[in-house]
Amino acid sequence: RGTAEVKRSLAMAFVELGYAAEDVLEDAARAEDADTAAHARATLHLLRNPEAGFGYALEEANRATALGFRQMETG
Repeated sequence: RGTAEVKRSLAMAFVELGYAAEDVLEDAARAEDADTAAHARATLHLLRNPEAGFGYALEEANRATALGFRQMETG
């Protein structure tokens, strides 16, 4: 939750922690809350692809999360 700047700052803090944060982020990526899951997925993407931009990573994670939730509801 929070502004885009807050989310970006939090993501960068997790990236600074490196792979030590990966398990926590993977758990959060499976959260029922779509915002939490998308933010965690975007942060994982940044952790694994440091040259990626946060905005792009968040857009992709939001799409993946939306598709995943739709599939769970219908499947």
